[in-house]
Amino acid sequence: TARDVWGGQLAWAHDDIVTTLYVTNASDLHYVAALNSGLRFEGPPRQYGIRVARTF
Repeated sequence: TARDVWGGQLAWAHDDIVTTLYVTNASDLHYVAALNSGLRFEGPPRQYGIRVARTF
């Protein structure tokens, strides 16, 4: 079956600092990511956060 797993990110750069807001699996879809020898591996749940990085 088909499935749509949505994610995204928005980043701001200022001088040598980059701040990123992100989300993965935004709709918190529960799905089977892989089948292996009868085992089912579910996809990861919704994750979101902020990353701050310094470039040099």
